[in-house]
Amino acid sequence: MTLVAIGGAFALVAPAIAEGIKAGEVITNKATATYDDGTTNYNATSNTVEIKVAEVAGINVAVGAPTVPSVVAGGESEVTFTITNTGNDATQFVIPMPKLTNITDFEIVGTPTVVAANGVTKNLPLQPGVPTGTYLGADGSIQVYPGTGNIGTVTITVKIKAKPGATLNATTFVSLGDTANTTPAVLANAQDVPQTGTIADDLRTEDNALGATGESTIAGAPVNGIREAMATTTTAITIGVRPQAFATILESVSGYNNNGTPSPFTDDKLTFAITLKNPDPAIIPPGLTPADLVATEIDLNGTKQDRILISNAIPAGTTLSTINPTPAPGWTVVYTLSDLDTVNALNAIWTDTRPTTGGITRIGYVKTGTVARNSTIPGFSFEVTPNATFAGGPIASIAEVFGQSGPGPVVPSTPTQIVYDQSGDNISNNGLEGTDPNPVTNPTVGPQESLRGKQTRMIPTPQAGSRPIPRPKIQGPPRGVNRRSLQLLLAF
Repeated sequence: MTLVAIGGAFALVAPAIAEGIKAGEVITNKATATYDDGTTNYNATSNTVEIKVAEVAGINVAVGAPTVPSVVAGGESEVTFTITNTGNDATQFVIPMPKLTNITDFEIVGTPTVVAANGVTKNLPLQPGVPTGTYLGADGSIQVYPGTGNIGTVTITVKIKAKPGATLNATTFVSLGDTANTTPAVLANAQDVPQTGTIADDLRTEDNALGATGESTIAGAPVNGIREAMATTTTAITIGVRPQAFATILESVSGYNNNGTPSPFTDDKLTFAITLKNPDPAIIPPGLTPADLVATEIDLNGTKQDRILISNAIPAGTTLSTINPTPAPGWTVVYTLSDLDTVNALNAIWTDTRPTTGGITRIGYVKTGTVARNSTIPGFSFEVTPNATFAGGPIASIAEVFGQSGPGPVVPSTPTQIVYDQSGDNISNNGLEGTDPNPVTNPTVGPQESLRGKQTRMIPTPQAGSRPIPRPKIQGPPRGVNRRSLQLLLAF
């Protein structure tokens, strides 16, 4: 019987594209054989065969969950994609602009960021459709992924914003690449498939030039051509309810003293009391959830500061008395000389030091922090005296409150939209609920007026970027001010 033993590897095609072996590496094969003819043993050795491993391209992409799955209108979320070189040679990636499944309610904020490449921090803007080697330097040549760590990967982040006025419960998914446009068609979110179809939408490989960092010495394109991949978030980003404060400002006459003299009026004292509420509505408007009232930006003591502001114009025909206004605990009294007819309260220049010269046009009360939802703050008051020219008649006053439902720069239809109310009724937010009260950013609120004394005076609409002008809801006297009774008290 003849026994033949053969050592060595003769499968020469497979090693040429061997998985896990870098392109350009040489595989050496030598065969040996031992046999006998029944009498004599023989040994044989073949010639050495050397095979150079071919270049094989490969790409995978994975996506993380949105950082904020439920956002309010104007809110943002972020998604991270990690792209991996699964081939056997360094390559470049061509990364397209990510896509949203819903562009009516959502938008991508600016340009996505290339956070890192090959484990090196970059924080550079993505250049969609441009090979990574063009704008990431040496790290734009993506090395072969070794199986662990960040070498051989590119990480990008995408910020997604819910548009102002986005529809409650609207959703979007975020994708990178498009394997569904291949020919023949393959499933969306496929990994490492041949690139075909609309190349502009594809996340794909692009072969390095010889001499690039980590590139093998093999000339020509990878044996399996250009590869592409796609990933889509499995968790939707959803529009949730928007926080909204429901401010209500109330004003009443709390005292009148004529000092025992029917005339002159100049020694009379008229006291107004103010109460601020932030109630939960009996019926909460769709898409909103009650929230604390927080500060908005005002000009205070020469600098821009965030404060909740209650403002009250000094009624026409009167002057602020020598007795300083009384704030509620935790609030500070402020004053302004800004003109009533051309500057609204939110744009006025405020100071917490009572001016000794010039005519005080408004008094106010400011607070840092918040006014909690479902809370009531009484205890504000101020006193006025009629001017020498006052000849009797009604005196009307109106209080205003300004704030936001969330901190940050003012953005309409988001939690940072201005919250505004005037005294005169028990309706919060001037009856606008969650609608933007600023006529500059929301012209649908109509012409804006400011009630002073006995007159309703029109104020010019401000230029774009300025603060909102009060929108009145008072056609008669302000809350608590009975013009008939005041007229009886103050008339000749």
